[in-house]
Amino acid sequence: MLAEQCRLLQSGSVAGFIVLNPELRPELCPDLSEIPLRIVDKPNERGEWELGLEGAIAAERFKATVCRDELVAQAVAFGREQGVTAVWAMLEGQTIVRMALPLAEALGVPLYTQVWDPLSWWLREHHVDDETSLAVLAQFDATLRGSRACATASWNMAAHYQELYGTRCVPIISGYEPTAARMPPLALRRCDEIVVGMAGQFYANDAWDVLVSGLEAENWLVGGRTVRILYLGGSPGNLPQQHCTHWGYLPPEAAIDTLALHADILYCPYPFREEMTEVARLSFPSKIVMYAAAGRPILCHAPYDSSPAQYLDRTGAGAVCATLDARAVYDMLRWIASDPSVFARLAGAAQEAFRTDFTRAVMARNVSDFFS
Repeated sequence: MLAEQCRLLQSGSVAGFIVLNPELRPELCPDLSEIPLRIVDKPNERGEWELGLEGAIAAERFKATVCRDELVAQAVAFGREQGVTAVWAMLEGQTIVRMALPLAEALGVPLYTQVWDPLSWWLREHHVDDETSLAVLAQFDATLRGSRACATASWNMAAHYQELYGTRCVPIISGYEPTAARMPPLALRRCDEIVVGMAGQFYANDAWDVLVSGLEAENWLVGGRTVRILYLGGSPGNLPQQHCTHWGYLPPEAAIDTLALHADILYCPYPFREEMTEVARLSFPSKIVMYAAAGRPILCHAPYDSSPAQYLDRTGAGAVCATLDARAVYDMLRWIASDPSVFARLAGAAQEAFRTDFTRAVMARNVSDFFS
């Protein structure tokens, strides 16, 4: 996603000061190899509970002052070497949140920020103590207010942050070239089988468990057709192997082709768990873009106020089941599969959603708007 955004900017306009987890060894895309880079080690962002509560808090205070000041000084020196005229910061993790605003102020340039997931999720997943979390969230608020613009992961996030901080927000969603889109027939592929496709991370176990329970109660049959799950991703979790075909990860265009050719209905689960409420409401699953490109009906199993559910409901590009009720999600699947007019309408709307919102040209326009 970041590489695609860099490709959309004028050649020679980007330099990267990369604060990187020292365990990672990424490779720069060959076509972006001319970007000047300075890579420095990122401090550990996990709560250091082996030191006890007081020790964990003290460690974070050290990172929030001494480590931050050292990193900002290095970034300022690099920025001046490169003659930068703006700072573009990805606000993921406490280190960059602590650095972004002081860096822009030290350089005397405007700050552009980008958020892919709510910071509260990061802090919880990294087991950061409550005192530190409150301080980092307060810094996040100040950073958003001090930004000239913020690029967000969804339309929901853009509206929420703009209202909350008064900062101009632009949703930037990943996009593909129009040639990546597929337009399969607006009907089930076979009369004896329904394949439910899913691509991406297996993180919404609560929704998955309910879907599987609903299918098991009906012996994996919908309208007399056998249901099979096609999963493109890492570990398939607790999906029953006899009903699941696991193809592993595929490159995006290959995944789009596979879903268009071999799946009938594309399933997008999103978490219902209370601690994931903010993530569900503000983040946006990239699989929706892939599903729209595949041109198949989308079944979104998510809270109604979640960003994918809101988008699909607004555009008509998918059906939404907003409850953890096994019968309800089964009935939604049956409704899509059993009514040819519903199937055709949802598939056609998904194809239209891709053309309207998820092409590379749309992404380019939004990137340009963000930096305007």
